[in-house]
Amino acid sequence: ESPVHDNFKNIISEVRIEGHTSSEWDKTNNKVGAFINNMELSQSRTRAVLNYSLSLNTLADKNAWMIKTMSANGLSSAKLVYTNKKEISLLVKDKLYTIFLPKMTLTDTTGIGDIFCSTFTCTMLKEKDFLWALSFAGGAAQSALESKAFGLEKVPEKNALESNGSYFYNIVEFKQI
Repeated sequence: ESPVHDNFKNIISEVRIEGHTSSEWDKTNNKVGAFINNMELSQSRTRAVLNYSLSLNTLADKNAWMIKTMSANGLSSAKLVYTNKKEISLLVKDKLYTIFLPKMTLTDTTGIGDIFCSTFTCTMLKEKDFLWALSFAGGAAQSALESKAFGLEKVPEKNALESNGSYFYNIVEFKQI
C-alpha cells in the first residue's frame, strides 16, 4: 500500500523526471557540441531513473498509472541550476537536514546534479528513507566529483556510493525550522 499514491493519484497529472547538466563538456569552447553531448547524457540518465522506477517489484501494481503519468526529460544545460557546491540540504516537515561535501578542487561538475537526483530518487523508491536517500545521493555526488572523469565515465561504482553514503549518514546535521 502507498498512502501517498492512493491519496493523490487522481489529482497528479504528471510526474516528470528531469535531467540537468552544466553547460560544459570538455576543454573546448564548442557550445553546440557541449549542449548536444549533455542532452544525450541528461536524457540517458532520466530514462535510467524511469526504467528503474518501473522495474521495482514494490511498485508493479502501480505500473499502469506510472506509464500514464511519468515522463523522462533530459534538458542538457537549457535550465541551469546553481549551487554553492559545498552543502546539500533537504527540508522534511519542520527539519532542515544538511550534509557538507568535503573540500576538493572541482575540475568538472557536469552531470553532478543528475547523478545526485537519480540516486536520491532511486534510493527513496527502494528504501523509503529520506535521510538514507540524501546521504546516498551525497555519496554519489562526492564519488563522481572525486573521479575527475568526464561524461558517463563519471557515474560512480556502487561500492563508492555505499562507503560515502554511510559516511554522510553518520555526519548529517539538522535543525528545527
